[in-house]
Amino acid sequence: MMPELLLADAVGGDALPTPRSCPPQATGQRHDHQVNLYDDERDLIRAVALHVLAGGLTLGQRIIVVATPAHRSAIDDALLARGADPDQLRCSGQYLALDAAETLALFMRDGVPDPQLFVQTISGAFASVSGDDRPPRVYGEMVALLWDEGNVTAAIALESLWNDRATEHDFSLLCGYPMAALGQHDDLGAIRDVCRLHTGLVPPRRYRAHLNAAPFEGEVLERTEIFLRVPEAVGGVRRWLRATLRHWDEHGLIDDAGVVASELATNAIRHADSPFRVTVSRISTDEGRMLRLSFDDLSDGWPALDSTEHEQLGGRGVHLIAQLAWRWGVENRPSGKTVWAEFRARG
Repeated sequence: MMPELLLADAVGGDALPTPRSCPPQATGQRHDHQVNLYDDERDLIRAVALHVLAGGLTLGQRIIVVATPAHRSAIDDALLARGADPDQLRCSGQYLALDAAETLALFMRDGVPDPQLFVQTISGAFASVSGDDRPPRVYGEMVALLWDEGNVTAAIALESLWNDRATEHDFSLLCGYPMAALGQHDDLGAIRDVCRLHTGLVPPRRYRAHLNAAPFEGEVLERTEIFLRVPEAVGGVRRWLRATLRHWDEHGLIDDAGVVASELATNAIRHADSPFRVTVSRISTDEGRMLRLSFDDLSDGWPALDSTEHEQLGGRGVHLIAQLAWRWGVENRPSGKTVWAEFRARG
C-alpha cells in the first residue's frame, strides 16, 4: 500500500480515500501497482502529486509521469504548490514527463500493445532517469486513453504488460481512470479485470461519508451508475439513490428504498466478487406507477427467503427486503444476475 495516499492534501487540507486491497491476479508481485478511480480531476492531481512527492523527489528517487498535456501541466502546478520545482527536477534527470498518446504510439500495433515494443519503450524510459537504486515511481494514464477510446481489451492487455514487466524490474506504479469512462463502457467483467490487475485501488472520493451525491438536471426516467466492490460503496449507493429520489419528489421512499439499496449493495460487495451496476427507474404497471431498483453483478448465487445465515443479504436477510418492497425478485443474466425490488411511487 502507498501510505502517502493517506496524507492530507497540502493545498486543500483534505485527506484522500484509503487505498483498498484488490484480489491481485499475480500474487507475490514485487511492485506496487495501484489504481486511482476518480470523479474529479482535482482528486487525481492531488493523488499523483503525493505519489511523486512521497516517492522521494527530495531524496533522489526516480520519477516518471506519462500523462496528457493538461494533466502534466496540472501536476507541475501541484508540485510547485508543495515546494518542488519540476523544471529543476527535469533538468537534473530525476523527473521524466512523457506524453501519454505519443508514448502509446511507440508500442501500439493494429490496436493492441506489442509486448516487445512495450518493453523497449519502458526500459528506455527507466534508463533515461537518474537517481538512487530504490524502485522508481511511475504514474501512467495510457490505459485510461485506451479505455476512453473504447479499446478496453488493449487497456487490460497493457495493465498485464506492466505486471509482466515487474518480474524483471521493481517499481511503484499508479494508474488513473475516470469513473465516467468506466460507466460509458460498463462491462462489469472488464472493470473487474482492471481491479484484479492492481494490488490496490483508491475509490472515488464521493464514496466517503461526509460527501453528498452530485445533483443532476433534467427529467429522466432512469439513472444508472457503476459502483466498485469496496465497503465505502454502500454509503455511496445510498446517497446517490437519495439524491435521485429527492429530484423525483419521492421523499416518502427515501428511507425504505435506502435500506433495501444498502442491503443489496452489501450483498454485492460480500458475495459477487465484482463491481456492480445500480439502476433506479420510474415505470408504469397495471398496478400503478412504480419505482424499480435493480442491482446487476457477476455472481450466479441467488438470495432466497429460506437462506441460512451465511447467505443472508447484509446480515439481516432478504426478509427485510420482502417487508419493505412492494415486490422483489432475481433474474439470470448472460453473466451473473439481477436482483430487483419495486416500490409504489408516492410522489
